[in-house]
Amino acid sequence: PAEAEQKLLDLKVCDPACGSGHFLIAAAERMAMHLARLRTGDDQPNTLDVQHAKRDIIGRCIYGVDINPMAVELCKVSLWMEALEPGKPLSFLDHHIQCGNSLLGATPRLLAEGIPDDAFKPIEGDDKKVCADLKKSNKKEREEYKSGQGYLFEPVFKLGNAAAEFAKLTAAADDSLDSIAAKRQRYQDLVKGADYLNARFWADTWCAAFVWKKDESDLGRLCPTERKFRDIERNPHNVLPHVRDEIEELSIEFQLLHWHLAFPDVFRSIQSDDQLSSAASGWAGGFNVMLGNPPWERLKLQEQEFFSTRYAAIAEAPNAASRKRMIAALENEDPALFREFWDAQRHAEGENQLLRSTGRFPFCGVGRDINSASVFAETMRSLLAPDGQAGCVVPSAVVTDNTTKLFFQDLMQTSTLSSVHDFENRNGIFQGVHRSYKFCVMTMVRQVRDRSAGAKFSFFNLSTTELSDPTRSFSLTAFDIALLNPTTMTCPVFRARQDAELTKSIYRRIPVLLRSDGSQSLNPWCVKTRPGLFHMSNHSHLFHSLTELANQSEASGGRVPNGYLPLYEAKMLHQFDHRWATYQGDGSEDMPDDLKRDPSHFSNPRYALANAEVESRLPPSPRWVLGVRDICRSTDERTAISAILPPVGIGGTIMIVESDVSPKEFGNFVGVVDSFVFDYVTRQKVAGTHLNPSIFKQLPFISPSDLSLPAIWHETELCSDWCLRNVLELTYTAFDVQQFAVDSGYDGPPFRWDEERRFQIRCELDAAYFHLYLGFDEEWGADNPTLREMFPTRRDAVDYIMDTFPIVRRN
Repeated sequence: PAEAEQKLLDLKVCDPACGSGHFLIAAAERMAMHLARLRTGDDQPNTLDVQHAKRDIIGRCIYGVDINPMAVELCKVSLWMEALEPGKPLSFLDHHIQCGNSLLGATPRLLAEGIPDDAFKPIEGDDKKVCADLKKSNKKEREEYKSGQGYLFEPVFKLGNAAAEFAKLTAAADDSLDSIAAKRQRYQDLVKGADYLNARFWADTWCAAFVWKKDESDLGRLCPTERKFRDIERNPHNVLPHVRDEIEELSIEFQLLHWHLAFPDVFRSIQSDDQLSSAASGWAGGFNVMLGNPPWERLKLQEQEFFSTRYAAIAEAPNAASRKRMIAALENEDPALFREFWDAQRHAEGENQLLRSTGRFPFCGVGRDINSASVFAETMRSLLAPDGQAGCVVPSAVVTDNTTKLFFQDLMQTSTLSSVHDFENRNGIFQGVHRSYKFCVMTMVRQVRDRSAGAKFSFFNLSTTELSDPTRSFSLTAFDIALLNPTTMTCPVFRARQDAELTKSIYRRIPVLLRSDGSQSLNPWCVKTRPGLFHMSNHSHLFHSLTELANQSEASGGRVPNGYLPLYEAKMLHQFDHRWATYQGDGSEDMPDDLKRDPSHFSNPRYALANAEVESRLPPSPRWVLGVRDICRSTDERTAISAILPPVGIGGTIMIVESDVSPKEFGNFVGVVDSFVFDYVTRQKVAGTHLNPSIFKQLPFISPSDLSLPAIWHETELCSDWCLRNVLELTYTAFDVQQFAVDSGYDGPPFRWDEERRFQIRCELDAAYFHLYLGFDEEWGADNPTLREMFPTRRDAVDYIMDTFPIVRRN
């Protein structure tokens, strides 16, 4: 028991965004109960024993950081209240609960490597020429230093036995006012000692180089480069006073926190015989547990949010261009507000510079928009001890989005991801978050495991009680991810184990649409995708309402006049139907079947564009395109929705798919996209509200060669000919897509809109595609006993797939 008690008291638990301490208190309560059981031998120890254990746990095991000074004080108060024991003073917590930005700071490895050239990328307010000059000097100085021509001296400051001293501080008694005072004094002596202050100043200097205002001023050109950085390492007192002041001011502004200096007892200096070191960070040790619910914020200044309480007219500007003009005008109209905005903009860019360019976040510190939650997740894993574990509540996008794919790839390839349990906020688990928002509880380990270890997943949970349902959870390995999303290596979103097994079986039979990852290249349909021709906000100045054109006597009867083409929006199309909806004024409505029976009746758009604007963006041939709805959800009646569109303006919410195969072959492609089996797989991939190109290209597509085989359900036709004939009848119902029919080898009139006939054709097409995707009965589940156990026959699999669509269940 004594050994087990000591091991428990040696554990270190940290929340890097602790707020008022809710997660830390919960951890302390659980650990205290276990400690009290060890000490007493009772399964249900009494309240006094638990309270005594809780005080010991909070004083020795609990660590936290927050950027908000008030939150730090509230966290201490919360922990004091939990640790309160009769007759004893409040515990000393200053060395364990600290204020700072957990994401901004240096590590021993980064300091050893010196100032990178990326530190001199210009941000808001920097002079590009000055940045270029500093970068050139830095590169030369760093090369000299690394070649041995620079400084050959050891730094004059050492942290020495700081780790041992901080560990003694934690273990020291605190059961009297005198002992608390002694701990406080010892802590102050340590953090205000010359060695500690010099080490912190050196680390602050490294960070300051990234956010220094680099301009033509004397101070601007004194930005630290490698030579000055090494000068400070050798002699931290050899610094100009105004340079030292600037470094210290930047440290305060960005609330820099260097983890190895904030907690030297946790992150020890690497010794030659230390086997538990982190090569990535340059320290040994780490926290045994990281946990929390870090902020879910875009680390980019949001103009509308900034001005919402300062200048409502700017926040409510109709579009981004208007808003930027109004902001620029502030320089003369309200210089103080303009300066405040400029400072906030530079600060935000400085934070992003520290995240992107330091090399501390190789996986999540990339891309145009960085979300704090993903960077916190990467931070939590990096701060773990070799045997440590982390658990955090973050947006599900951390594992499903293309923007964080590098992090998820590394988690899977190193098998350091333990589990991901995704929740929908439909029941208001988080009251202040929209009910449609998705978040997850993610757990990670530090120790790299074999790639075959895999991780446990569940998605679309509504409450924690659903986690105990064995049918909802499943395991995926790095090899599974490579099978399902070979290009992005992002996580699919299965609702149940059956979905995971069934989708994997389809991918083993059917290749992805397009793959090009350096080792393999696959694109049998010769497709390329691009966004719609017109962004609904950025190109809004090109749009003309039909009312506007009518007032100019250019239109009558609500129709698009000569010289203009309609602007198609996603809501106007549906599967095999480019006339799904029509506009009446500003509102859209489903087009009635009686109007669809007239092949000369076309959908009315909300806006029209000049012919020249459309023609300049469309290819000269073919005179039709396949449009796929970008906006969709896996919970909608249908997710993959496409239709052949005539030569029109295409809005940004429609993805355009083009191909170099013949129109006859491409007609088969259209049929696949609008089938139930393809839609089912699509639903396993769409985690948010967009079917973007990266998802679309990784969906399984029957190859043209497979479709060229005889149709076993029709003795006299090839699969391709049979499918094309049916796709044409569903698609060619109006004269505006006549060119598609002609290019596909049909020169007859449009097919009559007959809902019953269309339903029958679609049923037959879906049956054919099910056969093509699921294979033959004799091969069903031959190499996958689990699949066969779940679905004894292909028909069972088809029934299951169809039951996942709400529209089928209702009908």
